Amino acid sequence: MKSAVPPPSLVTTRANSATSNTARILSAIAYLFLAACGGEIRGNTDLEDASTASATKKDAAAESDAETALDTNGTESDPDANFEDADAAAGSPGSTAGDEGDSGSDANLPSETDALVTFVASAHGGWTAKSCDGGQTWVAQQQTTESIASDPYSFDHGEYSAFAGVTFAMDRFFMATGWGTTGHLYASDDGQVWNEFPTPAGAGDYGAMITAGERVVAMRGSQGDVSFFSDDGTTWTQIDAVPDGVTQVRQARGFSDGVIVMIATGANTTTQVSTGDLGQWSSATLPGDCENGVQRFGGIARLGDRILIASKQALCLSENLGSSWTVIRTGLFPGVFESDSHFYLIEGKKILRSSDGRTWNEVATVDSEIDEGLCFDGTCVVVPLGGGAAYVSKDGVAWEKAGTVPDSGAVQITSMAAGKVVAGEGC
Repeated sequence: MKSAVPPPSLVTTRANSATSNTARILSAIAYLFLAACGGEIRGNTDLEDASTASATKKDAAAESDAETALDTNGTESDPDANFEDADAAAGSPGSTAGDEGDSGSDANLPSETDALVTFVASAHGGWTAKSCDGGQTWVAQQQTTESIASDPYSFDHGEYSAFAGVTFAMDRFFMATGWGTTGHLYASDDGQVWNEFPTPAGAGDYGAMITAGERVVAMRGSQGDVSFFSDDGTTWTQIDAVPDGVTQVRQARGFSDGVIVMIATGANTTTQVSTGDLGQWSSATLPGDCENGVQRFGGIARLGDRILIASKQALCLSENLGSSWTVIRTGLFPGVFESDSHFYLIEGKKILRSSDGRTWNEVATVDSEIDEGLCFDGTCVVVPLGGGAAYVSKDGVAWEKAGTVPDSGAVQITSMAAGKVVAGEGC
């Protein structure tokens, strides 16, 4: 067995310590000698203090050298030291990407310890409700003080219509409002406090607010065939991204691989699929049952090449990335969404689950009618229509009653989004 040999720096530390002890002894002898002789000892006191301080500094420097050597040898290092130093150099944690002056480095992203999984639901009136504890509690706010409940349908066509919905990108939430008239673009770092962007030149209303890959896209609705995209979360660029012949964007979803699925009207109601090159689309006619009420009801979900569209009258499936469509079920389906491996369908108070979009199993029946659902980071959340309890699930099979979602006063929850953000108001 090899004997334990202290590192050279530790030997040096002990030697330095011995030297400092010797200095203290000599200083004490000099002090006693002068005191016995009745001489002035003030200068010697200062000398002793300086000698002691010098020795202390030597000890501290030696100990620091020893710690450095021990760290280098991997025996006593603090595993968090380097991360703490890096955080200090980068600034306070939790600053949000897309803020003015953002260099694009990870220093501006929320740390894992500070970031909270946050769900946000949107509705007419610029209304949003957020939960930062997995659906257990909800806090709501609204961009206009006008009462929605007095005439819910009046918000179908106005600057605060919320068909476009809410999305998450670049560590921020984005929301667009407006249908039939010029609307508004907003961003929020926490899902609660919203800041409005200046209206981009050429802007109008919005049919969809989506995230495709690393890009956020605000798609015009009823007023033209242009869209606006942002790669940094702060500036917007106009692009002719809607196919020729499209007069209205009724609904759209973007996905992490850059694919966009859009339901649009023109001569016919069609599905338009872009596989990553914004502005390049493949088109297919959507069966009549699946176009009925698709803007107000239903939604879009996707797993690989399988796409589902839910509407007021039917559920349609494409198994070839939108090239052709088949009616799978008939009925009123307010929402459809997906996890990493399964589709989920909302039918009244029921939640159904499928691995292929064709065969469905009921997994839960809840207390009130559900309007929207979303899975993110291992948690699935569904929210009710007109206020009531949300329901949450960790596995998509067992659903538990959670907190009450405030009543928006609107006729439907238009969309949901989720992401990890720093704790803000309401958390």
